[in-house]
Amino acid sequence: MTSRACLLLTPSLLASLALAAIACSSAEGRPTFEPPLDAGRDSTAALPIDAGGETDARASLDFTDRPVTCSVEPCVVELAAGASHVCARMSDGTARCWGEGAMGELGGGRDPDDVDPGPGAVVGLANVTQISAAGRSTCARLGDGAVRCWGANEHAQLGLAIDPPLADDVPHPSPERADVTGSVARVDLGPRSACARLDSGDVWCWGANDRLQLGRTGTDPVAGPGLLPAASVDAARFALTWNSSFALTRAGALVGWGAVSGREGSLDPDPSPFALSSLRDVVGLAAGTDHACVLADAAVRCWGRNRSGALCTGLPDDERLPVRVSTAGAAYPQRLAASARNTCVRMSSGAVQCCGDDSTGQLGLGEVTSGSRTFVVAKAFAHHAVQVVVTDRATCALVDDGSVECWGDNGHGELGQGTKNDGLRLAPVRVAF
Repeated sequence: MTSRACLLLTPSLLASLALAAIACSSAEGRPTFEPPLDAGRDSTAALPIDAGGETDARASLDFTDRPVTCSVEPCVVELAAGASHVCARMSDGTARCWGEGAMGELGGGRDPDDVDPGPGAVVGLANVTQISAAGRSTCARLGDGAVRCWGANEHAQLGLAIDPPLADDVPHPSPERADVTGSVARVDLGPRSACARLDSGDVWCWGANDRLQLGRTGTDPVAGPGLLPAASVDAARFALTWNSSFALTRAGALVGWGAVSGREGSLDPDPSPFALSSLRDVVGLAAGTDHACVLADAAVRCWGRNRSGALCTGLPDDERLPVRVSTAGAAYPQRLAASARNTCVRMSSGAVQCCGDDSTGQLGLGEVTSGSRTFVVAKAFAHHAVQVVVTDRATCALVDDGSVECWGDNGHGELGQGTKNDGLRLAPVRVAF
């Protein structure tokens, strides 16, 4: 493997935030470094599988979501996590949130100045069919195709029906309807913006547009909900970083727009969706503040800024282009999650693996460590996970029986115990609904 030297290209104002900040040049003729196959990059080894023994790993892989079997009450069927809060979609169509709530990210019915951090129902919200969270905001898709959002709105990420678009620094604790014309099939929220796919196939986005991450040219730093003006993107879902937007198409391709990321190119920012041609058979994606990862061609691939080792490559380098990384053991990754400093995968075995920061025990090793630049098994978690989500300092897993377990820091009540600022929990604790 050829070592590489990385040069920071973005303006200093955006240097700490942009995925576009990385460009790497080949260092031909320099000494090479080959990490162990289980400790980082692995561009040649076949992906291990946990059954069958086929030489073509892709032939036997199943990336469909395993359903929750509700054997506990109340029963959770989906999780979403922001910087310091977690929200759950319940089997009865309601939503409950816990953790930080100063900007109203836990939903109505609570005083932002004296927030109970424990799990509580989002007031006035019913028939929720999908949920998404990022930063200090949350959005939910309802059964009638409407989208309602709550929490922080400093980048107009709530999509409120206000002209000109409103960006403010006040809490929005009550779910408000995003001003989208048409029935929404899916909504995905990023730290500063959001995108939705309509039943018609159209894509609408709103929020920050200073890096053209809404696909709109112009000088306005924020914009309200509007149609992605480029040619049609047959999107299945989205992932958004601070400065870039990505769409996974229903054909298994990945396209992006905004700050240049994950591809070679000179136009930065780019409002037109561009294909990341190095990726194929994409079945999942997740994004942190300034890095992204996909499940593509039967492997995890990551790129962007490598904060605390969140790219899982085994190396400290940032990566402009997607790099294949290895997971531990024989099971294969089926679902991804990412935060500012961590990336996690839920494996086909139901185990959880994570990389990155471990200053609060969020890797699930049962102790606080210096962190890991490669995926390690969250050995303190002993159940079968259906989904994993990560805040900035904690990790939560949705168990297949409909319960939720969390570990790491509880400074804002992220562990769902109805308490906060009471230290770290290195062993998973069950959320107290």
